[in-house]
Amino acid sequence: MHRIRLRKPWELTTGDSQIRLSRTFNCPTNLVPEQKVWVGVRTALPLRSVRLNDITLPALESQSRACSGENWFDASDCLKSFNQLDVLGDATLWLDDDDLDEFLIVELLIHDS
Repeated sequence: MHRIRLRKPWELTTGDSQIRLSRTFNCPTNLVPEQKVWVGVRTALPLRSVRLNDITLPALESQSRACSGENWFDASDCLKSFNQLDVLGDATLWLDDDDLDEFLIVELLIHDS
C-alpha cells in the first residue's frame, strides 16, 4: 500500500452556497492493472461530491467514516495521465487559502486488489 498526500496548491471558488476546491496532479507512476486507487478526503466541510476529471466518484461506504469526516472514493477507472480533482461541499464555513492544509486532507491510496 502506498499513500500520496495532495497538498497545496488548491484553487478555492465559491458560489451558489457551494465551495469547490480544485487541484491538478499527474497520474501516479508504475501502476499495474491489478492495483486500485482510492481518494481519501478528510474535512469538516459537508461534502456534496468528489469529482475526478468531471466524473463523480463513487463512495466506498465500507471505508468511509462519517463521524471522523473521512470519506473514501474509488478513482481507479477515472485516472488519466493528467487529472483534475474537485471537492465540492456546502458553503457553511469560511475558508481562506492559509487554512486549506489544516481544513482539507486529501490522499491517494494505491493498493493491490
